[in-house]
Amino acid sequence: MSTVIVEGEFFTTEELNALLASIPASVSRRVITLQGSYAQMWTRVQGDPSRGMSTNLSFLQAMAVKFEEALPFLRQSSTIIDANTSTLDDVARQLVGIVALQY
Repeated sequence: MSTVIVEGEFFTTEELNALLASIPASVSRRVITLQGSYAQMWTRVQGDPSRGMSTNLSFLQAMAVKFEEALPFLRQSSTIIDANTSTLDDVARQLVGIVALQY
């Protein structure tokens, strides 16, 4: 099994299509969304400079609002993993399980 993870933001069909456009149609694709509360995400980005703009409180708040607004679309177009109550190891196990279902 070979797996490539492409990280990207998408809140609409157009954004999702743009993200997937560079992946050949012959490649099996699985779209997964990690869902976390604003408070949980703010806690996770503290002290992690690799998080870029997410460490900016205003930016993270705005993204949280956009995410909530897009949630119906995300539920329809992706598999959602609840990152609020899951440890990093739990999330990784869920990801492996989801990807393994394709093969």
